[in-house]
Amino acid sequence: MVIANVLNDEQTGFLADGCNAVAREILSLDGDRAGNRGSHRYSFGGSS
Repeated sequence: MVIANVLNDEQTGFLADGCNAVAREILSLDGDRAGNRGSHRYSFGGSS
């Protein structure tokens, strides 16, 4: 579900930066890029 205009630009940037940081951390732990849901597939919930 997407609700328009709930987050302002600063909040959206903060959220995006956090997601990117976690994605980099996940990838740094998976040198073979095997993924956790198949090759190159990742799930934030499944890898937490």
